[in-house]
Amino acid sequence: MKRTLIVPMLLIFASYQAAAQGETPTSQDTSSTRAYLGIKIESGALIGSVDNNGPAQAAGIERGDLIIRFDGKEIRNPAELSQIVADTPIGKEVMVTVVREGQEGTTTLKLGQRLVLSGTALDAYRQKLNGMVQELESLDASKGSWNSGQLRRFSELYDQFAELKKIAPPEDGVVQNLWGQLEREFRVNKVFADQMVQQREAQRDQATASERSIEQQLGPLYVNYMTLQVCAARFDQLDGIRSGLREFLKNKEAAFPRELADRLWNAIAVKFQKVEGALERAGSDQLRAECEQAGNQATALITQKPEPAQDPPLRKKDF
Repeated sequence: MKRTLIVPMLLIFASYQAAAQGETPTSQDTSSTRAYLGIKIESGALIGSVDNNGPAQAAGIERGDLIIRFDGKEIRNPAELSQIVADTPIGKEVMVTVVREGQEGTTTLKLGQRLVLSGTALDAYRQKLNGMVQELESLDASKGSWNSGQLRRFSELYDQFAELKKIAPPEDGVVQNLWGQLEREFRVNKVFADQMVQQREAQRDQATASERSIEQQLGPLYVNYMTLQVCAARFDQLDGIRSGLREFLKNKEAAFPRELADRLWNAIAVKFQKVEGALERAGSDQLRAECEQAGNQATALITQKPEPAQDPPLRKKDF
């Protein structure tokens, strides 16, 4: 009795027959594509190896399986299987019957496509892969840190390789070696790049929180101090309050990074120019009222005492 293998069906990009449509995946005239199964055959139709992420692996086919039927056709030898696969339209879903450990089973797969290159087109493909390998090595993740430009370049290379992987590379020794190097480099560096991105995002979140906190705590004080600077030039009695507020601000600023405090001060100073101009044009009575209000607010801040810590409520066992 036949046993059906329960395996996932590979979903790949819609393919095309290069010869039929007159198109090639590269600008070279010597390029073409053909149907791709993702296996190597050692003896008869016995599978010697299965490509990682290939259509056969996705369909659950394993090394050691014996393919006896492909797309409804009996398979008598490896050459026959290779020819049938090559003649099958790219992207077609086919039924494959295999024998594994003496038991027969059937699975469904969707044919991918392999790039076929020769001559200058093959040389250009090798150079492209070699250039990507060299760029990845130059980034040198072992240094422990990448700047934003390096992270961006790694992301671009990663996307380029992902695009190349949509079509299996040519069956060429140099290409296969470079392809393997790229897969190893990307596997290691992707983990490192993701960690760096997470660290940068955490740093940005922390910086945003710090900026929000300093703006809430120091922003109103800076406005008050700038107002008192204008007032002290007209009313000598406010100069002492201004000096006291200045010392108070120094203590408050000590809890924040100097760079953030300076940035906030400069931003508020720019906005305060309009208020300063209005105060300088104001009449004596209006100016005095504004200055007295600023002085009272500053005095309240300078003279306020910290609230005493509240004791926890008494419990029965405290008696």
